[in-house]
Amino acid sequence: MNKIIISIVIAITIFGGLYLFLNINSSKTDLKKQELINQKNIPLETTKENPVVEEYLEQIINNPLTKSTPLKDVTGNTSTGTAYILRANNSLTHYIEATLPNLKEGHQYEGWLVKKTPSLKFFSTGTLLKNDKGDYILRYGIDDFDNATEDYNFVVVTEETIIDETPEVHILEGTLK
Repeated sequence: MNKIIISIVIAITIFGGLYLFLNINSSKTDLKKQELINQKNIPLETTKENPVVEEYLEQIINNPLTKSTPLKDVTGNTSTGTAYILRANNSLTHYIEATLPNLKEGHQYEGWLVKKTPSLKFFSTGTLLKNDKGDYILRYGIDDFDNATEDYNFVVVTEETIIDETPEVHILEGTLK
């Protein structure tokens, strides 16, 4: 009888350990994807070498719920870009890819989501990072976002000397549709 009990305990321990091992390994992939979703401004310099980032961006860009807009230069220069926003599953994901001039020392590009009416409201979605192709990228995400952001469909990229809650020089603009 004792041998049977010991055998059952050993079997449960082995199968339980195996289950935990497999579950932890699959959770690591899920955790990496979740970390990607939760982080602001993930450096995207090597998207081809990072399949999680590349797959994630494809999911955003190709999702039928995603709104997008070409970003137009409002300074008279030739900067261009595209902005995307996906609001789904209680999360908001905002992505910008832009061709912009190199920055002066101490300057940064910053992304903003703007609600124009009934009164002007806006919030920063972070700084744009330069990738290995020379483009600037912004990736912003919020989990459990408040639906109050539904009307924030105007995108602005500014050139900033100070990263704070006040936009400086507007460079690119566009309305998400």
